[in-house]
Amino acid sequence: MYESDVVVFFKNRISTHVGKLSMLLSAAEKDDRVVEDYHVQRAIKELSKVKDDLDIAFRFIGESKDVEAQSRVMDFIERKGQTNRSEILRYLKNHVTGDQLDRILLVLNEVGITRYAASVGSSQRNIIFQQQK
Repeated sequence: MYESDVVVFFKNRISTHVGKLSMLLSAAEKDDRVVEDYHVQRAIKELSKVKDDLDIAFRFIGESKDVEAQSRVMDFIERKGQTNRSEILRYLKNHVTGDQLDRILLVLNEVGITRYAASVGSSQRNIIFQQQK
């Protein structure tokens, strides 16, 4: 299975994350500056939950000039569940151009985040958010 750079870097530093989170959990509970085994176990459990969501949290981090626009488009599509190009442009007219939106929608469709569906009684295609597994 392919792991993104974000997940690989996180895994490479997991022992550091466990240590820091264990200390925070201990400090939040008491003032004796002692990290107990159950703090470490809880830190491991909590960090394993975080690992599953890293790709989602960092999905638009990069150097593309469309990153901010892509993030806004993705947030809008996720909230709506199903929408179309015109609706996105109407809502985000101050943040995204038609050309940017076309590029963004193409990428989201190609990577499986969205899919197109025919719209009954309209020449537009609906854009449907697909929950990631």
